[in-house]
Amino acid sequence: MTEPIIFQRALQGLPLDFSGEDFREIDETVQRTQELLKQFNQRDQTPAQRRATLSQVVGYSVPESAEINAPVHSDFGPHIFIGENVYVNQDVMFVDLGGIYLGEGALIGPRATLVTVNHLEDPAHRRDV
Repeated sequence: MTEPIIFQRALQGLPLDFSGEDFREIDETVQRTQELLKQFNQRDQTPAQRRATLSQVVGYSVPESAEINAPVHSDFGPHIFIGENVYVNQDVMFVDLGGIYLGEGALIGPRATLVTVNHLEDPAHRRDV
Protein backbone atom coordinates (compact mmCIF):
# COMPACT_ATOMS: atom_id res chain seq x y z
CA MET A 1 0.00 0.00 0.00
CA THR A 2 1.29 3.44 -0.91
CA GLU A 3 1.51 6.04 1.84
CA PRO A 4 -0.74 9.07 1.51
CA ILE A 5 0.96 12.11 -0.06
CA ILE A 6 0.88 14.01 3.24
CA PHE A 7 2.89 11.21 4.92
CA GLN A 8 5.46 11.37 2.12
CA ARG A 9 5.66 15.17 2.52
CA ALA A 10 6.32 14.73 6.24
CA LEU A 11 9.20 12.33 5.59
CA GLN A 12 10.66 14.81 3.09
CA GLY A 13 10.57 17.59 5.71
CA LEU A 14 8.07 19.66 3.73
CA PRO A 15 5.54 21.93 5.51
CA LEU A 16 2.16 20.41 6.36
CA ASP A 17 -0.94 22.57 6.67
CA PHE A 18 -2.77 21.65 9.89
CA SER A 19 -6.05 23.02 8.49
CA GLY A 20 -5.72 21.19 5.16
CA GLU A 21 -8.16 18.45 4.20
CA ASP A 22 -5.41 15.84 3.91
CA PHE A 23 -4.34 16.40 7.54
CA ARG A 24 -7.36 14.22 8.37
CA GLU A 25 -5.24 11.23 7.28
CA ILE A 26 -2.75 12.05 10.02
CA ASP A 27 -5.51 12.41 12.64
CA GLU A 28 -6.95 9.01 11.71
CA THR A 29 -3.53 7.39 11.90
CA VAL A 30 -2.86 8.95 15.30
CA GLN A 31 -6.13 7.51 16.66
CA ARG A 32 -5.33 4.06 15.27
CA THR A 33 -1.83 4.17 16.71
CA GLN A 34 -3.11 5.14 20.15
CA GLU A 35 -5.50 2.17 20.20
CA LEU A 36 -2.78 -0.25 19.10
CA LEU A 37 -0.29 1.09 21.64
CA LYS A 38 -2.83 0.53 24.42
CA GLN A 39 -2.73 -3.15 23.42
CA PHE A 40 1.07 -3.16 23.13
CA ASN A 41 1.54 -1.67 26.56
CA GLN A 42 -0.54 -4.30 28.35
CA ARG A 43 1.79 -6.33 30.55
CA ASP A 44 0.09 -9.66 29.80
CA GLN A 45 1.17 -9.83 26.13
CA THR A 46 3.94 -12.16 25.05
CA PRO A 47 6.92 -10.73 23.16
CA ALA A 48 5.55 -12.23 19.92
CA GLN A 49 2.15 -10.60 20.52
CA ARG A 50 3.81 -7.26 21.23
CA ARG A 51 5.90 -7.52 18.08
CA ALA A 52 2.75 -8.29 16.04
CA THR A 53 0.94 -5.29 17.54
CA LEU A 54 3.91 -2.99 16.97
CA SER A 55 4.12 -4.26 13.39
CA GLN A 56 0.56 -3.02 12.87
CA VAL A 57 1.60 0.40 14.22
CA VAL A 58 4.63 0.79 11.95
CA GLY A 59 3.18 -0.99 8.90
CA TYR A 60 5.83 -3.70 8.39
CA SER A 61 7.13 -6.74 10.28
CA VAL A 62 9.32 -5.63 13.17
CA PRO A 63 12.44 -7.84 13.13
CA GLU A 64 12.36 -10.76 15.59
CA SER A 65 15.83 -9.70 16.75
CA ALA A 66 14.47 -6.33 17.94
CA GLU A 67 13.45 -5.99 21.57
CA ILE A 68 11.01 -3.17 22.29
CA ASN A 69 9.94 -2.88 25.92
CA ALA A 70 6.59 -1.55 27.10
CA PRO A 71 5.43 1.03 27.61
CA VAL A 72 6.07 2.72 24.27
CA HIS A 73 4.47 6.00 23.25
CA SER A 74 4.14 7.60 19.82
CA ASP A 75 2.28 10.58 18.47
CA PHE A 76 2.09 9.06 14.96
CA GLY A 77 3.60 5.57 14.54
CA PRO A 78 4.11 4.60 10.88
CA HIS A 79 7.34 6.59 10.56
CA ILE A 80 9.27 4.55 13.13
CA PHE A 81 11.75 2.35 11.26
CA ILE A 82 13.35 -0.45 13.33
CA GLY A 83 16.37 -2.42 12.15
CA GLU A 84 17.82 -5.73 13.27
CA ASN A 85 19.08 -6.19 16.84
CA VAL A 86 17.56 -2.92 18.08
CA TYR A 87 16.90 -2.59 21.81
CA VAL A 88 14.43 -0.02 23.15
CA ASN A 89 14.09 0.24 26.92
CA GLN A 90 10.92 1.19 28.83
CA ASP A 91 8.84 4.35 28.53
CA VAL A 92 10.26 5.70 25.28
CA MET A 93 8.41 8.43 23.35
CA PHE A 94 8.62 8.60 19.56
CA VAL A 95 7.53 11.86 17.91
CA ASP A 96 7.98 10.31 14.50
CA LEU A 97 6.03 12.20 11.84
CA GLY A 98 9.35 13.29 10.30
CA GLY A 99 10.75 9.73 10.47
CA ILE A 100 12.84 7.96 13.12
CA TYR A 101 15.33 5.40 11.87
CA LEU A 102 16.79 2.98 14.41
CA GLY A 103 19.59 1.26 12.53
CA GLU A 104 21.03 -2.17 13.21
CA GLY A 105 22.19 -2.56 16.80
CA ALA A 106 20.74 0.75 18.05
CA LEU A 107 20.25 0.95 21.82
CA ILE A 108 17.69 3.39 23.28
CA GLY A 109 17.69 4.05 27.02
CA PRO A 110 14.69 4.30 29.35
CA ARG A 111 12.44 7.36 29.12
CA ALA A 112 14.18 8.64 26.00
CA THR A 113 12.28 10.99 23.72
CA LEU A 114 13.08 10.96 20.00
CA VAL A 115 11.64 13.92 18.09
CA THR A 116 11.70 14.49 14.32
CA VAL A 117 8.97 17.04 13.78
CA ASN A 118 9.10 20.81 14.03
CA HIS A 119 6.58 23.63 13.91
CA LEU A 120 6.69 26.67 11.68
CA GLU A 121 7.82 29.90 13.36
CA ASP A 122 5.11 32.14 11.86
CA PRO A 123 2.47 32.55 14.63
CA ALA A 124 -0.35 32.28 12.06
CA HIS A 125 0.89 28.77 11.17
CA ARG A 126 2.21 27.60 14.56
CA ARG A 127 0.04 24.43 14.50
CA ASP A 128 1.32 23.48 11.08
CA VAL A 129 4.31 21.19 10.99
